[in-house]
Amino acid sequence: MSTSLPDDLALSTTYIPSTGNTYSVVYGCSPSQAKSLEKRLRSAGRHMSHPLLPAGIFAELERERLIAAAEDLVDKFARCSNFSENTKWNPNSSQIGDYFAICVKSRNLVDQIRAVKRQLISFVEELGVLDEQWRFQLHRYHPDIGNLSDQTSEKKRPNQLQNALETGERITRRLTEIAVEYDDKIDECEMIAQNLPLAMQTVRNPTLGLSFLTCTC
Repeated sequence: MSTSLPDDLALSTTYIPSTGNTYSVVYGCSPSQAKSLEKRLRSAGRHMSHPLLPAGIFAELERERLIAAAEDLVDKFARCSNFSENTKWNPNSSQIGDYFAICVKSRNLVDQIRAVKRQLISFVEELGVLDEQWRFQLHRYHPDIGNLSDQTSEKKRPNQLQNALETGERITRRLTEIAVEYDDKIDECEMIAQNLPLAMQTVRNPTLGLSFLTCTC
């Protein structure tokens, strides 16, 4: 989803309503990601049958990448700010180049996090549509539960629908938490990015023909 960051992933998933089976393929897994994916699937328990569980796990893996990237930038920026307070800035120094690069990366990362957040919101909407369909199906079982046929699969259907609804609620709740966390990281990265236009007024790099930010936060 965020191809400019390491360990980029892609997900393809298909749900077959007639059988209740979900087929998913995750592309680009690193060994650590594959291990995390397997661990999450093994611990899913009764939630395993939800067709959007793979997408929920995928969102968790993407969250790990984006949050790690944001925290890394904040740490690097803090180190740059510390040395800038007591060091005379040389426009040709590697430190100034690093400082400028961090500001640019933070702006790009904000765009990426916002794009992923939009996908999360769309994901939550799809969960809502699916839940509404299952609630409708569950409602038609509930009033006449004693009139269900003797088929075992038909008798189990209300429990399956209820389990799916509970799982959907858990996924929705978790995605909402991730979206809030993304907002926090967007604020932190924007704080860094806001330094970029301020710096372009003072220190000039003759090689790049660009001005660099010299302010600190």
